[in-house]
Amino acid sequence: MYSQDMISYSQYGPFAEYVKDSMEAVKRILAANRNPQIASTKHDHKYDDKFLLSQLMTNIGLTAVCNAVDAMDESGGDALQKAASLASEQNKSVTLRFQAKEKCEFLSEEEKEEECPISTEETTQEKDGKGSVKNLFTKRKVFNKVKLFHWKATIEYEIYLFLGNDSSVDSETSQVLRRRVITTGSTQKGWKENPLGQGVLAHDPVDLNLTWLIKTMDNKDSSVEFNIDRSLDSCRTPRFNKESLEAEIFFDGIRRWSSSLRSFFVQKENYFVQKDDTEKDDVEARLEGINGKAVFVPVLPLFEQSEEKDEPMTEGTSQVMLSNNDVELFLKEQVNSLNEAIKNLKDMYSYRDVKDTSGGSHTNPIGLSEAVLVLISLHVVSIADTWTRSIVHIEEMLMQQLNDAIGKRIAVSDLDEFVRFHNKRFFNETYAAEDFCYAVRRGNHYPDGLLSIEEGGSGNNAMTFTRRLSKRPMFIPINSATSIKFEGDLYAHAWMLQRYEKSPLSFNIIARARQFSSFLLVLGKISGSNEFLPENAIILQNKDEINIPLLLDELPSAQEFKDAIESLSPEQQAFAKAFRGMKLSSSVFGVSVIQLKPQLEVLLGLPDESLTKEVELTQDLMKLFVEYQIPSDLLSYDGIVDASPLEKVAKVKEHVNHIKKMIEKAKESELENAKQEAQMGLYAGGAIDDVEEEEASYGFRTAAFGCATAYAPPPTPIALASAAPGRRLMKKSKARCAAPKMMMKSQMVSDQVYGGERSEPTTEVEGTNEAGKGNNRDSMNQSEDNVLLDLDSGVSDFSAIPKALDSAFEKYTDDEKYGGTLRNVTLKTSQTWTKKTKPNILRPEEKLVIGSDLQKVERDRAYDLLDALSKSGALEIQTGELHMVVASCHSFEKSLVNTIIQDNINPIEKIERSNLIAASTIHGVEYQALLQNERDLKRLKY
Repeated sequence: MYSQDMISYSQYGPFAEYVKDSMEAVKRILAANRNPQIASTKHDHKYDDKFLLSQLMTNIGLTAVCNAVDAMDESGGDALQKAASLASEQNKSVTLRFQAKEKCEFLSEEEKEEECPISTEETTQEKDGKGSVKNLFTKRKVFNKVKLFHWKATIEYEIYLFLGNDSSVDSETSQVLRRRVITTGSTQKGWKENPLGQGVLAHDPVDLNLTWLIKTMDNKDSSVEFNIDRSLDSCRTPRFNKESLEAEIFFDGIRRWSSSLRSFFVQKENYFVQKDDTEKDDVEARLEGINGKAVFVPVLPLFEQSEEKDEPMTEGTSQVMLSNNDVELFLKEQVNSLNEAIKNLKDMYSYRDVKDTSGGSHTNPIGLSEAVLVLISLHVVSIADTWTRSIVHIEEMLMQQLNDAIGKRIAVSDLDEFVRFHNKRFFNETYAAEDFCYAVRRGNHYPDGLLSIEEGGSGNNAMTFTRRLSKRPMFIPINSATSIKFEGDLYAHAWMLQRYEKSPLSFNIIARARQFSSFLLVLGKISGSNEFLPENAIILQNKDEINIPLLLDELPSAQEFKDAIESLSPEQQAFAKAFRGMKLSSSVFGVSVIQLKPQLEVLLGLPDESLTKEVELTQDLMKLFVEYQIPSDLLSYDGIVDASPLEKVAKVKEHVNHIKKMIEKAKESELENAKQEAQMGLYAGGAIDDVEEEEASYGFRTAAFGCATAYAPPPTPIALASAAPGRRLMKKSKARCAAPKMMMKSQMVSDQVYGGERSEPTTEVEGTNEAGKGNNRDSMNQSEDNVLLDLDSGVSDFSAIPKALDSAFEKYTDDEKYGGTLRNVTLKTSQTWTKKTKPNILRPEEKLVIGSDLQKVERDRAYDLLDALSKSGALEIQTGELHMVVASCHSFEKSLVNTIIQDNINPIEKIERSNLIAASTIHGVEYQALLQNERDLKRLKY
């Protein structure tokens, strides 16, 4: 069966070329003053005319098929009508069957000589009368004796109609169209083996159910009456409706049945011809050479624009449609041309019907009867192909008219742009969807960065229905022992996406920090009414940019879920419902942005905005907290309460410098200890052996890491003095190799001291925090202080929002077949992120790929900083924003174009409805309050 999305929407040229011969025949059939043309957008017609044209094409196509089936009937052409009458009386199905079987019998064996392609030559010499010698050449032919085995091959086949399950060809209700037995001879050389491999070979029957066709026929005059019921909801377009889709199934079936019939006889003829070389030049009499171009195909999508037809149209009529008389002329031409083509075949194949049935002089047994069947099969295939092309052509007209009206072929990006523009006029300004793009800023200060959700291809920001909530404490557990109290701004977002034809959705969380600015990004899930479970976190500073791909997973809709569990046991249903409830509850995605400078000021006891211009101090503080995990009590202000902001900042700087000096001293001490430990390790490891002790007696001392220092050795013989250093250096090299692995880190530090080309060492302090998970998001500049949910109703659980949406979606399950399916979506972060960073001002920007391992490192660093900023949960976080995102998707089964054309759906209205549901749920108001114009509500039938 043809796919519902097979349309290529090609230009009309190829179709016009396909029916060129038929259009020439139309000019001959109709009067000279008639000028019907292939239906196009140039004709002045109505939308109903396309339905009438579709009906007409199907009626003509079915009648043409009936004429072709009658032509197969050797008994007079009334077998199909008889079968239709019997089926109507007995209320049984009708099946058209082609079945065949072959058998091969051994006749005789003979032996004969065959000339071998290789000959022999003999050379003899003789003398003539003059005494000269002549060479005489003699060529001899070689003959071989071969055995020939003669077989008699018989093919029996029947084409007949049977009713119900009584499939016997000899049944009283069966109507035989054609029954034949053809026989030929087959000869094998050299071995006696049945050509069939067995005595009798019965081929699988090829069946075609004609019940649907029979139902469209009138029992009295065998005429066909096909109509499209436009009152049904399944009637979408002239092609996509219940009746036309059934016709498509029938024409596809008759196409395959006819192709199988032709292939059978062509293959058999090719087999017999290969066995006999006598008919190699008989190309014109081969079945492969038959084509049905000479037979007129009456199925044509024609309109005729006539100025004389100016009377008003009534229901079921059209000014551009051809009359019934024209249709009768077309069908009559089909029958006449088919009979003429059969007549032409008689001269080519009639001689084959006179043959010796005992083994025959004609090895190719295919005769006129088989040639006629092949011709009719080709004609039926042409009818089915032309009908399909004609119906698709009508649909292409719709597409062309839509393109002409819009000025281009519409794409998903065009519709998205329209929806963005339309929402501003459709919704009240208070409730309209907004770009998910927020500046990370503090009051009226310059932004520290930017947070957004962007579409992967276009870069457009995600549009969400946003509501600012009243503040309430939220808790962020970063490990089993620490839960941080968050009292920043809260925002709820309802994100309604659209997807067509299962195309993948690609969105990314983008966070950018400006130079000399920093903030903390946390990503995770909302659990219950006051808990934010972090899954990922990262610190962004100094022009860092992170790109985090989102994984969007659609859950089954409410109706799909009900259908899936309908036949499960009560226990299985209970499990499925519990699991679905868990998935819905955990689908609230959380994104939090925590500003660092305001929180540092609170942590250190500094006045507001005192760190705004203290860039170096801020960087030092973050380094001390993250890398060295210095307790904040050692750095916070502990002086006079009434001191000026500058004095307080200076005091904190003093504490910071003191800690930095202490760390430097600790580093120097560790370096000295490392040198001593390395030196002791060399001795303890037995690195200096007796040879080195002997060398030491000559005045040489061994340095810690193989570096030799000379101390005024006593006079020694030149030979001894020159030999000793070489031996000493060799032994010192062995000593370094023998150093224990535990001393390698100390060895690196010592190399730095002695001028080795190594980078400055960094002291790593292992944190005690357990791995938590976090998630990030940002939002600002929202002025409304509304409550997300009606607390008076007792509902305060944020995880209940997806369930509320799911219940609202369930009310519109009747539209799922054509209007798209509304599903909840879970959001997760990808395992691979991309980060752009500048190590310092002078170096160019670097692009890093952050996998799961590096994500854990970044998360641990962020948790360490968060732990320090909150004093391990003792201090609440007040300078941040938490965004709770609930995503849903309006999924259309087909592409945007096919949704509009094939399903006859206006996706804008469906998107308006789904946006209304999302906005109403997140804002907690009725539909009327959301819209600028109440007429839109009536239009959407709410």
